[in-house]
Amino acid sequence: MRTKSLLVLDFFSAALNFVAISEALQISPSVIAAGVAVDNVICALHFMVLFALASKIPPETASASSPGKRPS
Repeated sequence: MRTKSLLVLDFFSAALNFVAISEALQISPSVIAAGVAVDNVICALHFMVLFALASKIPPETASASSPGKRPS
């Protein structure tokens, strides 16, 4: 149960907090290493899904009222 709560807390914090919380919960170093590895895999999958979703969005077309376009 402590490992699950550690992963949930890591979702809302950074890796440094992950290690600090795991030390406070007295979790063994091997479990910490496994937790960091799982966290890295989940983040990689998360970014892959985001990039896949972003690739489906069509590019915006420039219009005459675009701020970067000069009037002719």
